[in-house]
Amino acid sequence: MKLKLQGKILLLTLGTVTLIFASLISFIAFKVHQATLDGTKSLVEETAQSAAYAISAEIDEGLITTEALAKIISGMDRQSPNARQNLLKMIECVLEETPLAFTTWVAFEPNAFDGMDAMYIERDGFHETGRFMATLVKRGNQVQRSYDMTESMLSTEGNGDFYLLPKRSGKSEIMNPYYYNYTGQKNDEEFITSLATPIFIDGRVAGVVGMDIDLAAVQNIVKNLKIVGNGVASLYANDGTTVYHKDANLIGKNMAMRNDLENMGSIAESIKKGQFMATVGHSAALGEEAYKIYSPIKFGASTTAWSLNILVPMSHVQKAAIVMVRNMIIAAAIGMLLLAVIILWITRSIVRPINGVSKMLQQFGNLDFTKDTSLIWLERYMTKSKDEIAEMLHSMASLQSNLTAMVENLQEEAENFGSSAEALAALSEESVASMEEVKASVDQVATLSETTSAAVEETNAGVEEVSSSASSAAKSATEGAEATARTTQRSEQATQEVNIAVEEIRNIGLQSKETAASMNAVSEAVETITRFVTTIQTIADQTNLLALNAAIEAARAGDAGRGFAVVAEEVRKLAEESSKAAGEVETLISNLQSQTKNALTSMGKVDGVVEQTITRSEKAKAQLQEAMREIAQVNDIMQSIAATAQEQAASSEEMAAGIDQVTQSTVQIVQSVEAIRQSSEETAKAGEQVATESQGLSEGAERLKATMAKFKVDKRNTTKALSKIAE
Repeated sequence: MKLKLQGKILLLTLGTVTLIFASLISFIAFKVHQATLDGTKSLVEETAQSAAYAISAEIDEGLITTEALAKIISGMDRQSPNARQNLLKMIECVLEETPLAFTTWVAFEPNAFDGMDAMYIERDGFHETGRFMATLVKRGNQVQRSYDMTESMLSTEGNGDFYLLPKRSGKSEIMNPYYYNYTGQKNDEEFITSLATPIFIDGRVAGVVGMDIDLAAVQNIVKNLKIVGNGVASLYANDGTTVYHKDANLIGKNMAMRNDLENMGSIAESIKKGQFMATVGHSAALGEEAYKIYSPIKFGASTTAWSLNILVPMSHVQKAAIVMVRNMIIAAAIGMLLLAVIILWITRSIVRPINGVSKMLQQFGNLDFTKDTSLIWLERYMTKSKDEIAEMLHSMASLQSNLTAMVENLQEEAENFGSSAEALAALSEESVASMEEVKASVDQVATLSETTSAAVEETNAGVEEVSSSASSAAKSATEGAEATARTTQRSEQATQEVNIAVEEIRNIGLQSKETAASMNAVSEAVETITRFVTTIQTIADQTNLLALNAAIEAARAGDAGRGFAVVAEEVRKLAEESSKAAGEVETLISNLQSQTKNALTSMGKVDGVVEQTITRSEKAKAQLQEAMREIAQVNDIMQSIAATAQEQAASSEEMAAGIDQVTQSTVQIVQSVEAIRQSSEETAKAGEQVATESQGLSEGAERLKATMAKFKVDKRNTTKALSKIAE
């Protein structure tokens, strides 16, 4: 079905607007939906990160304490009679000052603490080997010593990981949570994790110090989290052990034992590597689709990470987005309906005058420019409206008036074309005859010009041969003079270089003597530096002793002296480095003294060589000056020869240039005559074409008369009416 203009406008406008609206609403709805989802997800992730920081802070406090304790132990006096008791008092003080700690403990390698394990066999609470290992347990407001740590425990994989792992890695470690009792009774089990830090003595791991942390405070942080949409949270250790879950029966069990978790392998891998993970899937805990995140929790410098799991129902996540999208669709539908009504009214007001214009154009297409009484309303439209259609109607009125006048003028001009064409044909024939005569005269002039040009070219060739010979002689003489001049210049440069070399050698001799004096001064300065290095070594030894005494006093001060103990340890290390650096400087100074003596011996030999070189350079300078005088005589002779040859070449070149100008002028005359001849031929051809076209023009005038007779022009009615409209 073919649509009218109004139907096409409605179809295209409404179709385009509907498509744009639908695309825009879809895009906005998608973006709003996505933004709402992203906002909710970001809120959940921020909640997880905030909780992760709180959990990390609880654990990090214990790690910082064990690391500080390890440094203090490394710097304490382990050879004093009460060293072991002092250390036990130190870790007891730490236990009392750490609220989350159940126990503090320490264990050393055999004889690694004081080298006196044999003296403590079955004595002061130590076992059958006398090895230093001890555990202090907090019971109410009292601290008691426990003897649960044994030799076999420290050497067994799994049970002894709290000791073996930091010993092997050389870094602080946080153990995976486990149930443990210190009394041997099942009812006394506590859910704990162990924080362990290696103790370095003389650059190697000599033992491990640590504490067992109560996880109740960490569990309360997770339990009290406020999560959007009634979401739930869980906490997992690095190996997948459940630290907290709303189902208390799952605490302490590994997540791998559960069958209600999707993507178990990926989750366990991300937890182990300490990576963030987010996914959407079914949640058994919520009984519906949920947004799941696993946010890593890192502790101090330890590479072991835990993971906080948060589940949020997708129904809550998508609820706000769905409501917003639905409201947008309803508003868009109402807007489209109103837009359709407005577009229908606009198209009708536009199409009606266009239909009137179309009817007038059909009449004009039939060459009928008479007035149509059914279109009188268009006159009112042109008067009231100022839009493009009114402008089009004004233009059509002007077109009708102008075409009527043009048709009359064309009819008059057609009558005149015939006589003008005949007169033009006669004139063209006369022009052709005249151009034939001009062409014959031009051909004769061209023949004479070519003969003259050939004679001049032969003369020019002879003169060029003479000029070429003279130029060659002048060139050879000039090159000889230039070569002699270059030889003179190079000889002068050689003389200057010899003079410079003599001066440089003399300077070398002076510098050699100055260097010898400087080397003697360096030798004396080295002796002074040696005395300074000895003084630095003495100061470093005394500083080392003072740092050691400060560490002992800090250990006795307990928790209040921890910071001072760290500073004392750093001072001791600086003292050792200063002593080591002083020894290296002393070795370098010894080598410098030896090299200085060798340099003084070499400088004496250089002085003799310099004197011999100066004598030989003076002889070479005299010989070069004699050669310069002889080269100057040769140069004068060569310049005289070159001047004579150049004068002869210049005269020959002037003669050749004059003849060459004559040749060029003759050639230009020949070319001009040839151009005139060609122009004459073209003019004759053009005259013939003009005669032919004149005949065609006469025939065209007859056809024009027949065509103009087809126009219907009512000058009395049509022109008057439309001229009024045009005004």
